[in-house]
Amino acid sequence: MLTRLLNDSSATSAVEFSLIAPILIGLLGASVDIGTEIRIKYKLTSSLANAADYALIHATQASSQGAAALAATTAALAASSYAANWADTRVEVNNGATATVTGGVAAASGTASNAESTYCPTGSGATFAWGSATTSTCSNSAAPGKYIVITASKSFTPLILPTSLTGTQIGTTMVAQLQ
Repeated sequence: MLTRLLNDSSATSAVEFSLIAPILIGLLGASVDIGTEIRIKYKLTSSLANAADYALIHATQASSQGAAALAATTAALAASSYAANWADTRVEVNNGATATVTGGVAAASGTASNAESTYCPTGSGATFAWGSATTSTCSNSAAPGKYIVITASKSFTPLILPTSLTGTQIGTTMVAQLQ
């Protein structure tokens, strides 16, 4: 009788487990996706902070002669913070010299002479706007300055979650005032 009770209990447990297992596996996969996305976002933010620190240390290069080199070095640093060509980056020094690294390929553009101007930028991230070069006080009563905008993105392929929820690119932007 005891053996029959144990066998019946095992069969019931196996059925219950087979019904719950897909839900548990789905939750585990979703947790891994969310954790991976958070980890990538953290690494992107960390790499931009390192690149911004470099730019701040070398702020004297934010000139028509050094802006292109500052942009290129900062972009390369942000792109390779965790591994060679880990992320795609774009660096713009003071609405002028721009450097991008996409898939490990660096490219330069922009007008280095803009590095001599000062700006009162507004917004942040995707809504960032340089405005016009100025020497007068900004609308928020701050003094105009020289800025660097660093953007990085990394592709992401989720295991379980649909890309409509997570997207396929994770990105972040950082703005730092150089002078």
